[in-house]
Amino acid sequence: KMNGETCYLLIGVQGFPKRDAIKSLMPTYIFLFGLMLILFFMISRSFIKIYKQQVGLESSRQDLINAVAHELKTPLGVIRSFCEGLKEKINEDKKEHYLDVIQDETNRMEEIVSEMLALSQLESGIELTRHSISLKHIAEQALAQYQEAIAIKSVIAQVVSPDNCMINCDAKLIKQVILNFLSNAVHHTPENGNINISITDGNGKF
Repeated sequence: KMNGETCYLLIGVQGFPKRDAIKSLMPTYIFLFGLMLILFFMISRSFIKIYKQQVGLESSRQDLINAVAHELKTPLGVIRSFCEGLKEKINEDKKEHYLDVIQDETNRMEEIVSEMLALSQLESGIELTRHSISLKHIAEQALAQYQEAIAIKSVIAQVVSPDNCMINCDAKLIKQVILNFLSNAVHHTPENGNINISITDGNGKF
């Protein structure tokens, strides 16, 4: 009572039954559920891609280890046998030849190790420096580095290519690839043999 008069406080409550509330929020639930499915799909796809990349890298690494072990086994065997021959003073008249072979096999092992280091750098995410350059020019530079080894075996080596074979690449890495192939070619080509570096388009045409 205020000033002798009776006052009333009226409180109104508006209720929403659970069924009506769920029905009104259903579009929101559907949207959120769809959004969660999309996010789940994207995250799962990313994890699957990363997993496949890891599996591929591990497989490549294992293949590399096996290949390197196989490649190192041969020069190590040659070096060991020739060192034993020098130690036992067998065929002393061929001493210089033995030392030359040991030096060649040591250089070969050094190249294999360098290739492993280069691959490790690529897997760790090396930055590529791309620019337009003639692939013929890169091949000729690589061939020039092996002129001495080619001359020793009397091998005829040449680059067969058009003059306008321009590519956008990291010249240093492409040159290393050519050097790797050329190293194997020089090593396995018999004396007075031929090595041709042919540069063609996708259809095999010059």
